[in-house]
Amino acid sequence: VGDALRHTADTMNRQKGTTEILAQELRSEYPDPQVQQLIKDALTSIMHKVIEKKLSFSDDLLHLCLHFECTEHANNILQTNLWQTIAAACKAVIEKGNKKDWFWFKEIMLKSTIWYQNISGEQTTDD
Repeated sequence: VGDALRHTADTMNRQKGTTEILAQELRSEYPDPQVQQLIKDALTSIMHKVIEKKLSFSDDLLHLCLHFECTEHANNILQTNLWQTIAAACKAVIEKGNKKDWFWFKEIMLKSTIWYQNISGEQTTDD
């Protein structure tokens, strides 16, 4: 259990660093706020579609898209459109999912580290 917990913490720290670096590079490489918003919207839209279709996705990209949406919703992950998409997809699997849907739910969605995120809406040093 200790090794698994350590591995999860290491993964979350790496994801946080990756998200911060990518967000910073987006601002640096594309200083125009309209271009930044276009890129954020495109990535987030793709992530919505991938989750709605219950396809495989990168957990790092999911974290980045949640970061984009959280900054627009006072850091409250539960208020984001992406969280609503995740909740709807999970609910659909639970209510009427087939074998493929359950595989996606177990092997992709539940393995994401988003389930360890602070949902209070408050920033902490460990988020």
